[in-house]
Amino acid sequence: PPFWKGQPKDTEAVLGKGASLHCGIGGYPKPVITWKKAFGTQPKDFLVIRSDYKKKSILDNGTLVINMVEGADEGVYTCGAENGVGEGIQAT
Repeated sequence: PPFWKGQPKDTEAVLGKGASLHCGIGGYPKPVITWKKAFGTQPKDFLVIRSDYKKKSILDNGTLVINMVEGADEGVYTCGAENGVGEGIQAT
């Protein structure tokens, strides 16, 4: 099953600059890492973040990179992983 190498930590970013949110996950087979961002008031109100390579990208090591931070990027992000073996994991 997936396991933590390093859970996400609170991160501060500067408007107009780049930011990296780290999510260290290991496991075999290699887990699929998913980043989500909260958008509402309910615990399940999260949108999956997709790599568009212009604004946001998810690196092979699980790091979410925001190329130029905007006000709309502020919020709560969750990193999760699963690989079909055992329980998936996630942290905010």
